[in-house]
Amino acid sequence: MSKLKELAEKYDGSGMLKLIMSMPEDWESAVSKYEGVEYPDRGAYVKPSNVVVLGMGGSAIGGDFVSNYLYDKLSVPFVVSRGFSPPPFVSKETLVIAVSYSGNTEETLRSLLNSIKRGASVVLVTSNGLMEKLAEKKDLPLYRLPKGRPPRAAIPYMVAVILWILDRASVYKFPREEAEKVVLTLRNVREKLRREEERVLSIVKGIEKKIPLIYSYRPYSAVGFRFKTQLNENAKIHAFYAELPEANHNEIVGWEGYVGDRYVVFFIRGREEPDYLRYRVEYWDTLLKSRGVPSHEIRGEGDSRLPEMTSLVFKVDLLSCALALLKGVDPTPIATISGLKKYVEDRVRFKRFFEERLGEITSF
Repeated sequence: MSKLKELAEKYDGSGMLKLIMSMPEDWESAVSKYEGVEYPDRGAYVKPSNVVVLGMGGSAIGGDFVSNYLYDKLSVPFVVSRGFSPPPFVSKETLVIAVSYSGNTEETLRSLLNSIKRGASVVLVTSNGLMEKLAEKKDLPLYRLPKGRPPRAAIPYMVAVILWILDRASVYKFPREEAEKVVLTLRNVREKLRREEERVLSIVKGIEKKIPLIYSYRPYSAVGFRFKTQLNENAKIHAFYAELPEANHNEIVGWEGYVGDRYVVFFIRGREEPDYLRYRVEYWDTLLKSRGVPSHEIRGEGDSRLPEMTSLVFKVDLLSCALALLKGVDPTPIATISGLKKYVEDRVRFKRFFEERLGEITSF
C-alpha cells in the first residue's frame, strides 16, 4: 500500500483523496452530463452583452477558472462577482450564472435576487437548497451539480456547466476537442504522480511548518488562487497568493526585510509564458536563493490551455490533500466556516427573508 493511501485510511474519513484522484472521470462525466444544457429562448433571455458569475468560495472557483481560460478569447466582458450584491452594470443585457453548491449561500442568493430585480437573464447552478426551490417555484433554468461532496471537489462540473452555458448562449463555442484532451492528460498526470509519490511527500514535508506564498500569471492565476484556498481548506493552514506581474511592483520589496525561515514559495507556471514573463520569474528565483528561501515550480502538462490548466488544478489539489494527511488532519471538514454560518444564521434569519422575497419575483 502506498504511503498516501495508508495516511488516507487513517485520517481521510470523508474521502477527499479519492475525490481528487477521480478528477479525470469527473471531468469526462461533467462534459457529457451538461452537453444537453439549453439556454432559454423565451421572455427576457437574449444573447448577452456581458456575463457575470455569482459565487463564493468553492462555488466561485469554476468562474475564476473559466475567466482565466477565456481571458483573451471573449468578445464580451466576463466577471466573477463575490459578495452580497452584483456589479452595478448588471441589466437586461446581462447573463447571470449564479453558482451555489449548497443552494443556500447568502451572499450569492442576495446577489441573485438583485439581479432578477434588474431583469438579467439568470441561470442557476446548484445541487440543492433555496436556489433549487427558487428555480422550481419561478420556472427558472436550473443546472444541477452532483450531490454529496464538498463544493471545492465539484470543480470539473462547475467548469463544464459554465462553458456549456456560454456555448448555448452564443458567447463562446464549447471546446469539445480540447475538452476531450483533458481526460487523457489528467489520467497521464495521475499515473505520473502515483509513480512520484515520494517526491510529492517530500515537497509537502517542506511546507508543514512554513507559510506558503504562491505566485502565478494569466492564464494560470486562478490555479494559484486555487492552491491558496485548497491549502486553507484542506490542510487548515495560512497561505497567500499574489499575481504576476503586479507583485513585481509591491510584494517583491518585502523580501528586503526580515525573512527568517518562515516561508516557502511556489510558482505556478505553464507553456504560455512569454520571454518578458520568464525573465521576471528568473529574477524572483535569483532573489529567493539570495535570501535562503526554498521555492518550487509546479508546471502544467498538456498541449493546449484547457488540459494544462486542469492538470495544474489536479496537482495543487493533491499537494494540499497530501499535506493535510501528513499533518494527521481530515481534509474535508471546515469547522470554522460552518461555525461562522451558524453564528450568522442565528442573527440574520436569511431563510425567512428569502422566502418572503419569493412572492415578489415574477416568472420569466
